[in-house]
Amino acid sequence: MSYKRGAIILSFLASFCFFITYFIEKEILNLILGITWLIIAVGNYVNNKKKG
Repeated sequence: MSYKRGAIILSFLASFCFFITYFIEKEILNLILGITWLIIAVGNYVNNKKKG
């Protein structure tokens, strides 16, 4: 259970870092990666809540 929570936190952190990098460098690839990691993090969070 702990590793799932860690994976969720790291996914949100990766998304946050890519968004920061996007706003600094204005590269579209960083925006796409940030959105992708955000989707992964939300998906992991929802699956974790469903399984209880």
